[in-house]
Amino acid sequence: MSSKLRYCIIIIAAFLVFVLVLPIFNLPNEVYADTTSDVTAFVTRFYQQCLNR
Repeated sequence: MSSKLRYCIIIIAAFLVFVLVLPIFNLPNEVYADTTSDVTAFVTRFYQQCLNR
């Protein structure tokens, strides 16, 4: 296999991996806490459940 063909295949494969993996990391906004009260509620539940405080 020539070096130019191998180089093109590697570039195309890297591009395809990038395009196919990118949507996995595009998380919806519902995953993130957007208000201080949501964060406070989470921390309170964490302390109560995990640390028994």
